[in-house]
Amino acid sequence: MTLCTWISNLETKDIVSIASAVIALCALFTAIWNAVATRKHHKLSVRPHLSLMGSIIPESPHVNISVRNTGLGTAILDKIEVYLDNAIFPITRATHWFDLVQKLHNVTGDVEGYAMFNTESLRPGESLTLLEITGNHVVDPEVVQAQIERIKIVVSYKSMYEERFTETYQRN
Repeated sequence: MTLCTWISNLETKDIVSIASAVIALCALFTAIWNAVATRKHHKLSVRPHLSLMGSIIPESPHVNISVRNTGLGTAILDKIEVYLDNAIFPITRATHWFDLVQKLHNVTGDVEGYAMFNTESLRPGESLTLLEITGNHVVDPEVVQAQIERIKIVVSYKSMYEERFTETYQRN
């Protein structure tokens, strides 16, 4: 039996059944495609993006390293790792930043730092100061900049959908 013979032998109810099955498959495909596209859109609409920024203001001796969520969703901070000369420098208490600054040559001043104890989160637009050195008495700001270049900070975070990201700060 050829295809043409088979088609010519179909009754109206058979054609309606085949057409219904084709329409149902198209509807299923459209529903699955729409669900995938919607999930992708939702992921993008709540995706965080962290920016690590550093500033050295020579006129008023001031060093600031901070992290800001410039994305659309909440960033869930997993881990903040600090490196000095590419060796990990554990920061488990805010006072450990003072220990790190003491290892920097010719950099003095009042030190304030942030230590993460548990999982933290940053809402969109929110920022967090990781390290701030004020009242630095070094005359040459290039010395301060050269010392700050020895510090590297790596922040690991995730979105509400458990997507993982990493952002790195190192002044060059």
